[in-house]
Amino acid sequence: MLTVIETFYSIEGEGPFIGIPTFFIRLSGCNLRCSWTPIGSTKILMSNQELKEAKDIRVGDSVMGFERDHFKISRVVNTIKTRTEVIRLTMESGRTITVTPEHPFYYEGSRSMRADRMIGRAIRILGRGEVNPEQKLKSGYDRVIKIETAGTADITHFETETHNYIAEGYLSHNCDTKYSYSGGEKRTVDSLVEEASSYGTKFVCITGGEPLLQKEVYPLMNKLLDREFKVILETSGSISVEDVPTDDNMIVSMDIKTPSSNMVEHNIYDNIELLAAKDYLKFVISDEKDYSFSKSIIEKYPFEGEIIFQPEGGKNLKELTEKVLKERLNVRVLPQLHKFIWGEKRGV
Repeated sequence: MLTVIETFYSIEGEGPFIGIPTFFIRLSGCNLRCSWTPIGSTKILMSNQELKEAKDIRVGDSVMGFERDHFKISRVVNTIKTRTEVIRLTMESGRTITVTPEHPFYYEGSRSMRADRMIGRAIRILGRGEVNPEQKLKSGYDRVIKIETAGTADITHFETETHNYIAEGYLSHNCDTKYSYSGGEKRTVDSLVEEASSYGTKFVCITGGEPLLQKEVYPLMNKLLDREFKVILETSGSISVEDVPTDDNMIVSMDIKTPSSNMVEHNIYDNIELLAAKDYLKFVISDEKDYSFSKSIIEKYPFEGEIIFQPEGGKNLKELTEKVLKERLNVRVLPQLHKFIWGEKRGV
């Protein structure tokens, strides 16, 4: 049996098969945990205009989120509590906010960046005026003038349907893969293969979380290959791919975690040697540090397959493309197509 978060039929949104109708199987379980969250006492704007401390947020609560620069009521779909190191940001306005170093804030429109790199940058902050669903989001800016360590604190991460919320008036992003850490329903290999067969496509993408955490994923891949599906396995690269089938119709899409993910230490570079020319590597590029790191990896570890540079969140697409062309890099620059079409909506 496999624990499955969701199955759905959509177009492949990234990589060399972008745009192809594909059946997706999202498995539960992830061995990489980002701590993108404010401390428990941070005030969150709820959908009824009241403020609630993050530690009191529960699954099913409705917060005020935003989508395409309009307010939108957003349901909380997951919460995780832990204790970790935090930093304190002092703003030009004199206000302070305490978060984990990786917590992403919005700045310069819809772009986001982790908190510990925000020095000198202006974070988007809620502007004056009414706060109603579907109404245009009004925002101003508050510049970060100081960043300092602030010890450890109890934190509460929560994920919302829009993958964002308003914390202490600041527009905040949350990690969009937390729902893959736990939960889901039990499914047999046969039931998943039969469901895949019902859509008329020959492309199946197995994703997560991290699919290789579940041992039954190997029988699933083999059975799909027996049915002559082209199977795309999306993996974080933090688990060996040695036992993945080597069939011509088996494609491994492997991430190499870049510095902005705070997960570089989980990369298993020996995995690159196990990949074939039909497989591909993906680097999510958020800033210049990510770009330089990615260049160094492809120079150090020769690879015959496709190499994808994916701009984080679709931001800086023009700049990244021009940089790749200028430096004559043999990579493909591809954004996530499904997010251009549907935004942060899940199940597409």
